[in-house]
Amino acid sequence: MAIPKKPIDEQDRLSELFQFSILDSEPEQDFDEIVQLASAICECPISLISLIDQNRQWFKARIGLNVSETERNVAFCAHTILGKDIMIVEDATKDNRFFDNPLVSGKPDIRFYAGMPLISSAGFNMGSLCVIDSKPNSLSESQINALKTLSRQVIKQMELRKKNKELARLTDINNKIISVISHDYISPLVSVDSLLTLVEKDEFSLEELKEWAPKVRESVQRSIDLSSDLIKWSVTKIQKNECQNESFFLKTISEEVVSANQSLFKAKNNTVINLIEDGSSLWGEVNFVKIICRNLLLNANKYTSAGTITLRSKDTGNFMEICISDNGVGIKKEKLEQLFQWKRTLSTPGTKGEKGSGIGLLLCKDLAESIGGKLWAESNQETGASFYFTIPKVQMTGLLK
Repeated sequence: MAIPKKPIDEQDRLSELFQFSILDSEPEQDFDEIVQLASAICECPISLISLIDQNRQWFKARIGLNVSETERNVAFCAHTILGKDIMIVEDATKDNRFFDNPLVSGKPDIRFYAGMPLISSAGFNMGSLCVIDSKPNSLSESQINALKTLSRQVIKQMELRKKNKELARLTDINNKIISVISHDYISPLVSVDSLLTLVEKDEFSLEELKEWAPKVRESVQRSIDLSSDLIKWSVTKIQKNECQNESFFLKTISEEVVSANQSLFKAKNNTVINLIEDGSSLWGEVNFVKIICRNLLLNANKYTSAGTITLRSKDTGNFMEICISDNGVGIKKEKLEQLFQWKRTLSTPGTKGEKGSGIGLLLCKDLAESIGGKLWAESNQETGASFYFTIPKVQMTGLLK
């Protein structure tokens, strides 16, 4: 049996294939109808839309065959993608490449095969649209032309599917940004505007204004921080930028964040205890880690008065697990379950009436996942809340690069 060679552009071809995000997806009617039509036109019992992965061929649509994939080494379609035109094998038992192929000597007893490469708009062969028979056969010129036409329709459907998914992704990002602006961003500005209105009406003395100044500064700073976080997050998501990952020490980062927000902790008589140990380097986007730490610390501060906020870390092997806990009011079970759902925007005032929708937590979760970690929460209304997130540790091979 002849083992199919790999195309010269194999790495670029695979990269293009993966961008379609179609491998192992559920059946879709548009593709199913194409193989049904190909089977009927070519009068063959089997028709497949075969996509050639690194070590397998996977069938996006199939008729007349029960399996969803085979090894790449035995795939006829792996030979098809080596060219740009249709590949026809009229009798596989008489073809030196296939006579001892297990798909010929065993089920599904392939004799006849005709496959047209699925050529993307970038010029890469993703796989093939093929028809198969268990007896020797041939195709007429009109059948060949029909198979070529249908193969182009497969690619058009794949590219349309990709564009639709991208549109849905951008729409989702847009909706999330609107949610942040309409809840977390506007709220502090409304507070400042209300205060300025009272100032214009001379309803505040100079001493009262001085008393309110720190709260105004806090509201403005909250909007500035949120704007910065939102811009960094949205640019990364919309432009699909690669994270600017680098090695760093968590102890240093956490100390910087705690120090920068010390006045906010002091205003609520909260003590921050940093138990994160000096240890191994971590790997990730430093700005994202700072955003996560700041948001979780300020969230703990929001729901705690005259209490303690504690930072801890635990080495779990490939990841460092960070916990930021407080002994504040905690989170009710029903709200804890909804905490990371964009469709359920929560608005719970802090211990001093601070406003916020919890969307900052959703951004943190997304940022944690973008650097290869995860974020979750646990809470007990008697002992407070704990938020956890993980960061990948630096691998030695990564450092050597």
